[in-house]
Amino acid sequence: MNVIGMMRPKYSTTYLEAEDTLRDGLEIMKKSGYTAVPVIDREGKYVGTVKEGDFLWKLLEYGESILDDVRIKDVIRQGWNLAATDEEDADSLIHRAMTQNFVPVVDDRGCYIGIITRRDIIQSILNKKVDSRYIVLPNEQVSIK
Repeated sequence: MNVIGMMRPKYSTTYLEAEDTLRDGLEIMKKSGYTAVPVIDREGKYVGTVKEGDFLWKLLEYGESILDDVRIKDVIRQGWNLAATDEEDADSLIHRAMTQNFVPVVDDRGCYIGIITRRDIIQSILNKKVDSRYIVLPNEQVSIK
């Protein structure tokens, strides 16, 4: 499965920076309409994914007064929504897509380069099935009667 071919590049995705405040994060997520987004550090490395529930639990625990003091990096659950590389195999991507809406993709330095959505994976599988039925090899002749 061609990971890079399915990937939505970083510039076309919504993401947060680890040093953003909770208020910044909530405003960006509200504008985007997404309920979970990747988070990167100052060097562009993927550090995790934050979900709106992560904000909710923190706000319930400490109240609204923390919105401008707490950083996104302080609410990310570690080990959730691990990133894939361009070497990821199809089975692994499909397995991840069963439990999360998107898979973050990183380069060999761990820098965030985009996402693959569940829809992208399903579409790729469907396209492959449809395309393989109609492939005509260069040496084959097709005759229509």
